[in-house]
Amino acid sequence: MGLPRFTAITLQFSDIIWIIPCLIMGYIGGLLFHFGEYEFSSLSEKLENNIVLKPVIAGIILGVLGSILPLVLFSGKSNSFILMSSWQGMVAIVLIAIGLIKCILTPLCLNFGWKGGHFFPCIFAGIALGYGIALFSGADPMFCVSITTAATLASIQRRPLLVLALLFLCFPLSSVLWLGLACLIGAALPIPKKWLKE
Repeated sequence: MGLPRFTAITLQFSDIIWIIPCLIMGYIGGLLFHFGEYEFSSLSEKLENNIVLKPVIAGIILGVLGSILPLVLFSGKSNSFILMSSWQGMVAIVLIAIGLIKCILTPLCLNFGWKGGHFFPCIFAGIALGYGIALFSGADPMFCVSITTAATLASIQRRPLLVLALLFLCFPLSSVLWLGLACLIGAALPIPKKWLKE
């Protein structure tokens, strides 16, 4: 499927403390996605008759942000491979910014007439967040990427078992403990009911 495949986690005992920042970062990514989904879907309804204006607005915003951070463009599937090979030469705050911006750009594009889904973009966002924390902390990058990706996707999907099954497309079975834990916690963390349209 052209998806990135990550290697096994090589965890040091001192790395475990970084699970908390990784979970928090994934949760923030999920909050940004739900906030964007709520706000942009409401705005899209107000612009219902402007079928040309909506994708143009999204394109302008995407173009401006993409000129600053080119990796936020496209679905994220191919850009995940770029991150895997180049993250060590980047700056931690830039990687984290890429991940968080991707979380809010995705619902903007989807609600404003661009075609696609949120699965690949949100996996990419989690990968960027994980590499950012790994670069900042020195912790095992596969550990950080596993936790942030699982927490981000689970906080968005709210279905931990489904997310866990999907993540095995990218992560080895040996990561199941950490992926499963992050999925359960990410799905359990609260999201404002208004944003979930409940």
